[in-house]
Amino acid sequence: MLSFAFKQAKRNLVSTLAVILFAAIVSGVLCGLQAMTDAKQRKYDEVYASAPVTLTVCNLTGTKTDDLNLAGFATRAFTKSLGITKSLAPYVKDVQIKMTMPFPYSLNVNGAPGNLLPVVGLTSPEMDRNLSAQNGQVITYFDGYGDYVFAEHLAVCVVPAWMMPEGTEAVTVSISFMYSKLPSTPPTFTNMSFRVVGTYEEEGVNNIYVPYSMTEYLCSSLDMPITADALRATVNDNYQMDAVRECAAHWFEEPSMTGEREPWRYAGFFYRPYALRIDDSALVAVEEELRNSMRLNEICTTLVIVFSAVAAFFIAFLTIRARKREISLMRSMGVPTSQTFLTLVAEQMACVGIGTVGGGLFFLWNPPLRLLLFLGIYCAGISLALLIFLNLNLLSNIKEDE
Repeated sequence: MLSFAFKQAKRNLVSTLAVILFAAIVSGVLCGLQAMTDAKQRKYDEVYASAPVTLTVCNLTGTKTDDLNLAGFATRAFTKSLGITKSLAPYVKDVQIKMTMPFPYSLNVNGAPGNLLPVVGLTSPEMDRNLSAQNGQVITYFDGYGDYVFAEHLAVCVVPAWMMPEGTEAVTVSISFMYSKLPSTPPTFTNMSFRVVGTYEEEGVNNIYVPYSMTEYLCSSLDMPITADALRATVNDNYQMDAVRECAAHWFEEPSMTGEREPWRYAGFFYRPYALRIDDSALVAVEEELRNSMRLNEICTTLVIVFSAVAAFFIAFLTIRARKREISLMRSMGVPTSQTFLTLVAEQMACVGIGTVGGGLFFLWNPPLRLLLFLGIYCAGISLALLIFLNLNLLSNIKEDE
């Protein structure tokens, strides 16, 4: 049967080549669409993994992210392991904290009496709006220093420009810190010297900025509670967002316009006092882009397959119509209808198979399921056309051809 089909295909070379070319084009388009989908998926995976997702502690209404006086549990939730399912520490990186020390004052600058100045601990200058480069403020660092000093355990500081004599760099600021747990108890004092590594100019702002790690150290020395004015972090693995949200829900509320409070008991709290704002807009944008791309690809694939089914029917019908004398002769000679049907289907499918293999070769026949679906639909179209033709009256076919 196959040898006869190939002989017939060679006799009708033009129609055979047309079928092969059609199959090659359709299979190439299907593989190309899949290649586009795969490329989009790879790009999505890359962008999804690197898209920044920030976590910012705020008040319950989400309108305030600074001067929050955050209790110790908030910072520990980001920096220390509080339990396998309750700590955000394993899921975050670049934890940034701001803390203002209570009751600090500058004793002297190079031996000269100083002024009463707050000491602010930072992990990054961006945590203080007065030092934020986005607000046009730039710290003037001395040679050999930069923003990195805030992320390291260094006894350094940045001071207002008016504190530094012009042209002076090697300056040490000695600061005394005082704390008393209760008004009736005597205060605890500790002194510490900081090397000035830079200055800033901001009207109305007179803070001494030090690394946040220094404020933690001082709090421990004075037996003070560790609090924070502001706190934010970045998710280190976006594929663990479900775990991040689960842990966040244990410690923080979701910001709401009404600032509703949910019952909660922890360390003297009867409700969660803070909310956590999760900025995953970059992820949402990437997911939406991929969904739109996949939807368009599926529509195009469906149209191509539907087109191939319709085209298969008409190609087969036109091919059979051009050979109806030959088919009618086979039937008049007593060749069973089933054998005629199988012979013609085998001939067409052999051509389509060659075209499909050739068209998908560039893409290594990916995806095979789509190509098999195309072959199946094409076979169904051919079979339908043959069944319609073979069920026609034999004599009427012969008379039409005379």
